[in-house]
Amino acid sequence: MGSQAGGAAGNGGAGGAGGWLAGTGGAGGIGGLGGAASGDRFAGGAGGSGGAGGHGGLLFGSGGAGGSGGSGGAATSSFTDVAPPAAVSGAGGDGGRGGDAGIFYGDGGAGGNSGHGGQGSTPPATAVRGASGGSSGTAGAGGNAGMFGNGGHGGLGGAGGAGAGSDDVLRGGNGGNGGLGGAGGVGGWLHGDGGAGGAGGGAGAGGQATLGAGGIGGNGGSGGAGGAGQTGGFFSGSGGAGGKGGAGGAVSAAFTMGIGGPAGSGGNGGSAQLLGNGGAGGDGGTNAFSPQTQRSDGGRGGNGGLLYGNGGAGGDGGNGGVNNGGAGGNAQLIGNGGDGGMGIGGGTGGPGGAAGKLFGQPGTPG
Repeated sequence: MGSQAGGAAGNGGAGGAGGWLAGTGGAGGIGGLGGAASGDRFAGGAGGSGGAGGHGGLLFGSGGAGGSGGSGGAATSSFTDVAPPAAVSGAGGDGGRGGDAGIFYGDGGAGGNSGHGGQGSTPPATAVRGASGGSSGTAGAGGNAGMFGNGGHGGLGGAGGAGAGSDDVLRGGNGGNGGLGGAGGVGGWLHGDGGAGGAGGGAGAGGQATLGAGGIGGNGGSGGAGGAGQTGGFFSGSGGAGGKGGAGGAVSAAFTMGIGGPAGSGGNGGSAQLLGNGGAGGDGGTNAFSPQTQRSDGGRGGNGGLLYGNGGAGGDGGNGGVNNGGAGGNAQLIGNGGDGGMGIGGGTGGPGGAAGKLFGQPGTPG
């Protein structure tokens, strides 16, 4: 059989709906695994997407969870010369969306996690260039609640695949990007908290290269951003917290000239509507060894409810580099402003949120 790219995987099926009166929706199916490539410079197959979670019963019942995306397939190394683009491993599939709840009562289903990017395969002894890792997909959003109930949390971003390399290759493969975290679902119309955003996925590391003959290690991938927290219920309920940003991809060694990847920023916290507290912003992810211009800031805190509630705290900036803290959320009528997030590495601390117009204290700056 000749050399060829890996085949793309099938998608997971959608979960079934709950019963007419009550019942939980079925979970979405998992996406298939992408096929591995065979031969030089051929790409790995993409992973399948996860299926959507089923709707809860028409009147009562929680939504089903979204299915996880499948992982991407591995790619082989490019060993003819350094000039052509390296083979890239398959991308991870997207996560399925969580199902919505029944009209009167029920929680939204959780979003599915995105699949991991494929790993670059080990180069053969004759190789001069390693294959790159695949990037992850986007995680599924959480489902929305019914009249009473909490929104589903967003799925987690999958990890980016590592680039391939060895002591012999002149160019290591680049790491894949981490997946984006899914957004949370909306809280119940009368009462319920918004779902939290999922964390972004960590990036793949760059592949190793020879220390002699001008070898260049692969670059680390970018970390996925954290998902946004969702709003609380219209009448009462707190906003969901934002997800943390994923870590940037590492380099095999600083002296092989590879560049570390930037981390993902934290997701913003969800706001309350009438009564309830704002959700906290997510923290920025950790940057790899890299130029100081790369940033992973903290997410902004959500605002408190229009009548009553405290603002959410801003997320802290990530480690490594100059990263700013997120701003604290504002109170509206009665309540305290959220504290600002902490700046890291010389970054600016986030401003504190405003106090309620009738009563409350402002948030402390980061």
